[in-house]
Amino acid sequence: MTSYVTVPKVRFKVRITRDEAGYWVAECVSLPGCVTQGTTKTETLDNLQEAIAGWLETAQAHPEIWEAGYR
Repeated sequence: MTSYVTVPKVRFKVRITRDEAGYWVAECVSLPGCVTQGTTKTETLDNLQEAIAGWLETAQAHPEIWEAGYR
C-alpha cells in the first residue's frame, strides 16, 4: 500500500558551488537530479527552493519517480 504524508517544513542538505563561467550552482543532495543555477547565491537558493518544490510535486504525482530514485 502506498500513502503520502504532508510535511510543512523539511530541511534538505544542499551543495552550492561556483562554476567556471561564474554562475552559482546548487544541488539538493537528497533529491536525485534536483539542480539549478543563478548569478548570485541568493538567486540560486531561491531557484533551488522552486526546484525542490517541483521535484516533490512531480514525485507525488508519479510515485515511480520517487521509488526509482531511492532503490
